[in-house]
Amino acid sequence: MIRGVAISPGVAVARAFRVDATLARHDPTILDAGAVSAEVARFERACAEAGAELDATIERVSSQLGQSEADIFRAHRQLLRDPSFIGKVTQLILNDKLEAPVALTLTYAEYAEVFNRINDVYLRERLADFRDVVQRIESHLAVAGKPNCPGHDEPVILIAEEILPSHSVMFDRMKVVGIVTEGGGATGHAAILARSMSLAAV
Repeated sequence: MIRGVAISPGVAVARAFRVDATLARHDPTILDAGAVSAEVARFERACAEAGAELDATIERVSSQLGQSEADIFRAHRQLLRDPSFIGKVTQLILNDKLEAPVALTLTYAEYAEVFNRINDVYLRERLADFRDVVQRIESHLAVAGKPNCPGHDEPVILIAEEILPSHSVMFDRMKVVGIVTEGGGATGHAAILARSMSLAAV
């Protein structure tokens, strides 16, 4: 029997809804010189859209759950303003003539390598925050970046390799009653949000 670690108490019985992996694989494509500036603009537009989405999320979480939960997304908003992160992606587009999703994925991989060398479990789990921000940007770069969620009130249990903090809020239009993930821990932001929303999570 497979046993999980409970990260939010409760019991849930419902249809499983699988969430696809958050970071898609991208095959590098070298841009024409004339397309580079347009690609930078596309990346900047995606960042602006992700920022507006986070601003709305912060306001909603503040009123519905509280300031401490909203602080999670305020930290994500700060990442979108990080000149080092944004600059790395932009330089990959400009210098290597890479498409924005590829440059974004390569930059994430560089950060992930650093995070994974950290011994502190709490700090290492903050990589999920960075991955969540990357996913937000990728979803705005994609033609159809939003998950195909059920359009009815049937209860569902989300099944995923990892539920990122934004998923806990973005999926509130679904009748989510539980979460099952392969990774993550009791100190992760997704676990904190699950407990705040009284969702059973393993």
